[in-house]
Amino acid sequence: MIKHEPFSPKIPSNVSIKSQNWHFVVSHEGDEVAVEVKRWADWEGKGKWNYYLFVPVSKLKDKDKWVPKYNESNPSWSQFDYSESDFNKLDFHGGVTYCIIKSIGNYQTIQVGCDYAHIFDSDDMDSEHESVFADAYSTGLAFLECKPYIEPKGF
Repeated sequence: MIKHEPFSPKIPSNVSIKSQNWHFVVSHEGDEVAVEVKRWADWEGKGKWNYYLFVPVSKLKDKDKWVPKYNESNPSWSQFDYSESDFNKLDFHGGVTYCIIKSIGNYQTIQVGCDYAHIFDSDDMDSEHESVFADAYSTGLAFLECKPYIEPKGF
């Protein structure tokens, strides 16, 4: 198994990026989770960041702990209520701010993540982008250390 280490792309200061995504996989003891880091510019052109984990629902051994419930009380605010999900126990930067279940046929994936647009975040995160990649890697690793997946079955 290839061990994926955290990485951080170099963003030249003279480059203006409206939106850019990076994808990588975090591995731990044979399990993996896909990670996306997204950089986008707000209306003032300042760099903002998000990162997400992509978790296949079918691989979760205790779905009740991880899968967020549909938010019937206020679906216009957030389609899913993740307040009771174990994702909230992980160290997402500033806490979980996004969670949705995406479906393609019978295959479902939970996309859960956070943003760097809190009052305590820097106005221009471009100078601090290396910490975003380190945080994303750390959260992915913490998720895998919870042993969330079903043990693989033998042949």
